[in-house]
Amino acid sequence: MIPLLPIGFVVVEFDYVLSGYLTDIYATHAASATVAMCFLRAVLSGVFPLFGRQMFEGLGANNATFILAGLATMFCGVAELFRRHGKATRHRSRVAEENGEDPTVMHG
Repeated sequence: MIPLLPIGFVVVEFDYVLSGYLTDIYATHAASATVAMCFLRAVLSGVFPLFGRQMFEGLGANNATFILAGLATMFCGVAELFRRHGKATRHRSRVAEENGEDPTVMHG
């Protein structure tokens, strides 16, 4: 059970960081931007139990947990990617231009 803690952390952290990022970029259109993320999270949460048991039985507990921990570790870098490349991404945002906002300034 202990190795699953990083996965739980990543699910919460990834969702939190991405929600904030989408809200900052799309400001007045934030609801439309985050609905796709929420839908995808719900679908993945519903689908994982369908193959999770087979993955653990087929690969063994150690290998399956190693794969999930590797994915969790990779997703921990999302916040750093947003920190490094977020300004350039916001600068290219058509929505920020249409709203007459300075796309390099984060809302919040």
